[in-house]
Amino acid sequence: MNKTELRETLESLRVDLATLRFHDPQSRERVQQLVSAIERQIDNADDATGLAQVRSDLSGAIERFEAEHPRLTATLSQIASTLSTMGI
Repeated sequence: MNKTELRETLESLRVDLATLRFHDPQSRERVQQLVSAIERQIDNADDATGLAQVRSDLSGAIERFEAEHPRLTATLSQIASTLSTMGI
């Protein structure tokens, strides 16, 4: 997956978020913020501090939503893998 495909996946995730039901109302906002942070990281791949935070947030989101939203978790896992492969 290249940067363009990654951005398309992130946009698709934003669309999917609009229809997902979360038990915690802040969860949707946290995932939206994570998507924005990933987009910033793509643009600033040399930002090591931002990268560490994005990786940590991605890992946390994957753990948090694994049972409740398996499709969301799969997408987030794919994004994490892609970022790693791209060296971001």
